[in-house]
Amino acid sequence: MTPLQFVGTVLAVCFAAWATLSKYPVLVRTAREWDINVPPSENATGHLIFQSVSSLLQHWPNARYRNGHTIVPGTVPLGTVLYHGRSDANYPKGPEWTATDPEHSFLFCKRPCWHITVVTTRPLKVLYFDGSSAVKMHGGSMDGQDMLLWGERKTDKVFSEEERLAQLCQWGKEFGLDGFVSEVMLCDFEAGVELVSFLQLANASPGDTKPPPTDGSEPLDPEAVDDSWSGQGPNPAVTIRNFELMHSSSQYNQYPGDTRIQLDLTRLVSFYDPDLAPSLVRARSALKGRWLYDLVQMESQDVDSLHRKLREALLDTTSSSVDWQTLIQVVIKRFGSRLEALRYVLGVSAGGDSSAFAQINIMLTPYIPYGVKPPVAAGDDSPATFAWASSVYKLCSTSHTSYIASAKGVSERMTASEKLLLGAVQDTSTEICRVLVKMWATGVEAGLDEKYWVRRTVDQEHGDRFGTLGKRWLGELDELMAWLDWHMWVKCSPACGDSEMCYMPTWPYFGGPPPGPAAGNLPQESVDGDKPETGNEWERPQPKCIRRIAPYSF
Repeated sequence: MTPLQFVGTVLAVCFAAWATLSKYPVLVRTAREWDINVPPSENATGHLIFQSVSSLLQHWPNARYRNGHTIVPGTVPLGTVLYHGRSDANYPKGPEWTATDPEHSFLFCKRPCWHITVVTTRPLKVLYFDGSSAVKMHGGSMDGQDMLLWGERKTDKVFSEEERLAQLCQWGKEFGLDGFVSEVMLCDFEAGVELVSFLQLANASPGDTKPPPTDGSEPLDPEAVDDSWSGQGPNPAVTIRNFELMHSSSQYNQYPGDTRIQLDLTRLVSFYDPDLAPSLVRARSALKGRWLYDLVQMESQDVDSLHRKLREALLDTTSSSVDWQTLIQVVIKRFGSRLEALRYVLGVSAGGDSSAFAQINIMLTPYIPYGVKPPVAAGDDSPATFAWASSVYKLCSTSHTSYIASAKGVSERMTASEKLLLGAVQDTSTEICRVLVKMWATGVEAGLDEKYWVRRTVDQEHGDRFGTLGKRWLGELDELMAWLDWHMWVKCSPACGDSEMCYMPTWPYFGGPPPGPAAGNLPQESVDGDKPETGNEWERPQPKCIRRIAPYSF
């Protein structure tokens, strides 16, 4: 084969691939087509759904954003070991909580500490609430459960664990639910589980002989001093147990999280769904920062919609067989670290290094067909519109979803939840590609890529071709990454030392006091201000290094 024949063959293959792709219409950009200059709506929620779903069952992002917005049916597989701690020798009957790690369960018993280990004898049907939905505190972490049960936030029921679980189980009977996951709360401790051991533990309790609290409050207390501790300050035995709870939770910081709960995303319900809760779209528009998003302003008609959508999700038996979590993770892995590297290059060089354009170019290489080029000079196809690059924008945006969106036999079997997920992936991919292709197109038009000949101005030919452009790119990239808000970019920097671990401040170790019990909401100054109060880890937790070996620090 001659070189010319080889090039012809490659072009033919590329054209065939492009023709195949173009057969499948996508479900985005129906109004203004593929205009690179049109950003997403201020009320768009696809990226919020994308980020929430990518965070399910992971400790780190759900400690950062405590107020969950997602409810998902799932199962606890056969053979899963669960734990329960208590301060008496009575085997529980009826509804009761369990933990997936013993460091969590034996915290909740004092001396004597009786510890129960059970194993599931069949898959248990559960309903999962994201966020810090197991943490009994004010501010919105249990809003999803409150809205499902009572249609409003019940600040007086924050510590009413038994009542809450009993009512959830009563509601779930129609759907055959065995329990609910924040912790793994079982509706019947004698159904679907078998006893492995029931032991009085020797070392679980630090020696507290006081009776357990009767008001439903948590026994976990950072300042606890029990009768057997004669030293000053917190009891070291209590502190190490408290730390090990967080250490245990940190094992599930990142994807895939806790795989002992298997979620069915084809039946997901999201409070970010504008069709479910339009009242929350209006409420979010007045808030500055996702930390402040909650469900307290959800209106009654939207609560009715929640019940309807949950009912449909739990009773529907269809699905497209698309692995949605894997698809979402593919998009994150495709762009996550590369966007972070581009941000670093632009930040350290202020755009003055050609490696910035190289980073953009490499991300878009799979989507640039042969023959795409900018106009030689301004005309009807003005360079300011970047219309010449629209094919790159479209291919980049749709490569992961075009087949799923319209292939016969796939889109027809999609549940309403799957269509919501498809829109979330498309919206997220589209904005990533819009920003990157616009950067690439401006770089090409500025003469940064020697493969393309363009008519350059004197400044472009002889001046600093990167300076001004790089600063613009940096601003555009910062906006994109803030909009995406992927938790993989939220980390301790510089990295923690060998004796430390990176910690997302969460209950009960916050740097600032929580809102008052009667308020139920964050203070008004927190809602109106752009920045949190200094050191207020309650409102907007930020990662920090803490010691993982005594003496501990939080």
